[in-house]
Amino acid sequence: MPEEDLDRIIRWLDASEQVSEQRRAATYDGVLGKLPEWVPKWHQHKFNETRNRLLDRYLFGERLQHEQIVAWINEYGVLAEENEGQFAPFIPREIYQEIGYLAHLRYAVSLGSEEGLVMLAGDNAVLGRDFRKSQSEKAKKPRDNLGKDGETITLSKIIADLAARQDFTAAELWPELFAELELHSLDPVEIEDGSDRHKNRSSYDKDDDGHRKSITFGRFANAIAEKRKKKSR
Repeated sequence: MPEEDLDRIIRWLDASEQVSEQRRAATYDGVLGKLPEWVPKWHQHKFNETRNRLLDRYLFGERLQHEQIVAWINEYGVLAEENEGQFAPFIPREIYQEIGYLAHLRYAVSLGSEEGLVMLAGDNAVLGRDFRKSQSEKAKKPRDNLGKDGETITLSKIIADLAARQDFTAAELWPELFAELELHSLDPVEIEDGSDRHKNRSSYDKDDDGHRKSITFGRFANAIAEKRKKKSR
């Protein structure tokens, strides 16, 4: 990999870690801050992942702002109660589930450790049931949007298409990989590694049987460089 590209990646990773630290250091408000230690680790991880995905997301051509996300969380709580759980119309459908999760989690935290843990323990039981149900439903229907013109979409093909965008660095293309995996209904999950930023990765569905694979940012950056090197020959 060219030294210039490596320097850009390192600078991007440094900036990314600073942003993550600032988000964790703030007072918890449903979006920023850290959850209480009594909240189960699974929810701790999902909260960080959901929060970062929303704060890094662009919607209708503009990056989502912290204040707007908090406002939607507030709306979700009020409207969900008034409408007995029906869809809150002012929250974009594209992020409705994520807003709902953050609102639900904030309410559990507001109950305190005793009642909050009971509520979250119930979530995990429902989660296991829903996961088994979703896996069964996946197996029953073909995933049509995994193919284009009869050709199966592979990770290599996605990376090649991204590498063709020469004006963008690998760091700038990393969020685009997540978006492409989402586009093909591969249920991507972004996982940060606190000790080695090059090990930040996106996991995704490999098939309809519940098997998953993952790619680290370091491997992605190398793949982008290799694709561009081959094309320039």
